[in-house]
Amino acid sequence: MTHLAPLSPAEARQFVVVRNAHGYWVARDTHGLIEGVFTDRREAIRFALFEASDRSAVIAGGPEAATSGAGL
Repeated sequence: MTHLAPLSPAEARQFVVVRNAHGYWVARDTHGLIEGVFTDRREAIRFALFEASDRSAVIAGGPEAATSGAGL
């Protein structure tokens, strides 16, 4: 079994999951390199956890997050 070393804060992949103006859920990493659009919030969170390898995902969102970011 492989043991994964903890990631430093600089290496951590952080995601924001918010609902966009069209009603879709968007999961985007804070560096803008990975993004997914979903009809279901649960699937957006699952995607973020998978892409972060369940090691470092930080999932946040709310009405204020949905209005920030041009692509959301």
